[in-house]
Amino acid sequence: MATKWIHKEDVWQAASSHEHHEYDGHRTHRSWNGSGWKIEDGVPKYGRVNEEQFKNAQLSFPDWLNLLCSDGWEVLKISRDFNNANQATWVVFRKQV
Repeated sequence: MATKWIHKEDVWQAASSHEHHEYDGHRTHRSWNGSGWKIEDGVPKYGRVNEEQFKNAQLSFPDWLNLLCSDGWEVLKISRDFNNANQATWVVFRKQV
């Protein structure tokens, strides 16, 4: 009997933030925007985070792979965009069923 596989794909990105200061003639206004990793129901999710959450929003690529390779999943292919500031990395996983 032939081996059967199921596949999934996901993208890892480095956490990033941007701070902007704007002077309106009277005072400086500060705005902050950040994105990072949150663990929801044991699954890593990338999205907007506030300044306080940003400290804990860092998830290294190896740690992300370890989380996603649980439960019998293995890496089939990795592709990184080296021109992307967030180091976007596309990964295909497979699992034998």
